[in-house]
Amino acid sequence: MASAEVLQRAIQAAQAGRRAEARDLLIQIVETDPENEMAWVWLSGLVDSLEDRIIACENALTINPENQKVRRYLEELQRQQKSTVENRNKDEAIDLLTRAKSHLDQNEIDIALRLAEQASEKNSDNEDAWILIGKLSSNLQQQIRALEKAYQLNPANRETAMALAELQYLKANPMSAAARLEQSGKMAEALQAYQNAAGKAKNSRDFDHIYNQILRIEALQKEKIRYVAPSMSILRLTFVWPSLYFSLSLVQMGLNPLAHPNFFACLGLPLVGIGSFLLSVAEVRSRHLVWQKLFGEQGDGSQFVRFVTAASGWFLIIIPHVLLLLDSLNRLQNFKIPAIPF
Repeated sequence: MASAEVLQRAIQAAQAGRRAEARDLLIQIVETDPENEMAWVWLSGLVDSLEDRIIACENALTINPENQKVRRYLEELQRQQKSTVENRNKDEAIDLLTRAKSHLDQNEIDIALRLAEQASEKNSDNEDAWILIGKLSSNLQQQIRALEKAYQLNPANRETAMALAELQYLKANPMSAAARLEQSGKMAEALQAYQNAAGKAKNSRDFDHIYNQILRIEALQKEKIRYVAPSMSILRLTFVWPSLYFSLSLVQMGLNPLAHPNFFACLGLPLVGIGSFLLSVAEVRSRHLVWQKLFGEQGDGSQFVRFVTAASGWFLIIIPHVLLLLDSLNRLQNFKIPAIPF
């Protein structure tokens, strides 16, 4: 049977709503006559899958590139295909990210990072994926690239902007980056960072300073000294001065603050606590919000801001103690014998 006759039957079947019959006839035509433009045009509207419709349109345009109606239809199909792929990739990225966070909760960092990277590949517009990569990666350059992408997607995210600024600071200050690794307990990585910095030292003085840090890290590793997080050191040091002030205040109030309350002594306790905290932060090398929030600095705080912080801490510690001492001297001047019982 001639292709033209079969095509006519296929068109009639399609117009009558017999899609399956029409499709079978059209497939029969293109198998024997692949250059039949009209068969491909009709087939593009009768095949089920989006991919098959696109193939039919492309074949029709290969035969006749001037067919603008088919070209417009193909462009619409390609837009639908792109949207479908994007939606599927977004769903897959969300699923990968959920799995990554689940592994992160179990402290499986490498698996979580790999899943986050796969999520970013599936959907490059997923801000959470880039933020997670920036958080989990141990490669400084990868962290910066990830947070730069996250910041481009959402410039209003202040936390991302601050984290990116800090990473850029560490890139420009390799010694601070090495110190950060040491503060995190990653001694092997810190040692490697110090060794890399030594290779880039600008003068002998800088080299000697870095070399001393290398020797110190090696000694710590050799002696197997237990790692103590800076936050724990700050916490322990913070309680020293408040404990002393509380003990002195308690003695000042005759070990019975309810019977002999002293408002000024009680007021001094939170001041001493704040001062002790500031002094501890200034003494312990660590990244802290104090440097960012109060001074707008990244890293561990410059020498100047550490001096200011320590001076403020000492001021808040000393003043309540001085007032407590003056109150004690005043009470000695008015001391009576026999002593008034509690």
